[in-house]
Amino acid sequence: MDSATRRRRAGLFLFMLAAGTGMASWVARTPAVRDVLDASTGTMGLVLFGLSTGSMAGVTASGPLVRRYGCKVTIGAGAALIVTGLLVTAAGTSLSMASGVFCGLALFGSGMGLAEVASNIEGAAVESIVGRPLLPVLHGCFSLGTVAGALLGMGLTAARFPVGPHPVGRRGCSSRAAGVRAVLSVPHGVGREAADAPGDTPGHGGRRGRYGCGGTGGWCSSE
Repeated sequence: MDSATRRRRAGLFLFMLAAGTGMASWVARTPAVRDVLDASTGTMGLVLFGLSTGSMAGVTASGPLVRRYGCKVTIGAGAALIVTGLLVTAAGTSLSMASGVFCGLALFGSGMGLAEVASNIEGAAVESIVGRPLLPVLHGCFSLGTVAGALLGMGLTAARFPVGPHPVGRRGCSSRAAGVRAVLSVPHGVGREAADAPGDTPGHGGRRGRYGCGGTGGWCSSE
């Protein structure tokens, strides 16, 4: 495995680890957020619905965005939405605004949906290069991140750390760093769909496939 492929693999692992950590640490602080907002059970359900709504929107939009712009751009857009969502969530929590937390979670969920689908497509491309399973390990990194995030959230709760700065401080920094690392490691054109050229025959290497891969099984750019 060459150094470029190792960087791509490491970037994906780091991003999924940070994504799992951020998600679980938020879940662990949900009771504290509810207390700060002084929200009823019904209101808190509506607030959390923002995360589900954003995630569905991100997952739905990710495929077309990857086909048009590639994994690199889609992961970058997802990481930017994640960080923006964390900032909005922190601001809404600090101001005790349930609507602000809803909007922040919607942005966060959208970013997660975009970035995770694109990361899986990039993971499949790397998997075809190394010739051995990669996606199970990639998903395992997310699961490992949820364990770390839950422990972190429990520790911050026990230390009575303010819930407002929590998303901006730890989660914001880790998401920015992991997002930048992942984006820089992804080559241009991965996942982008190329227009059919005259004489191209599907399945014979002349046409680039849905995930930016030709007949050789490796990634190829549409440029």
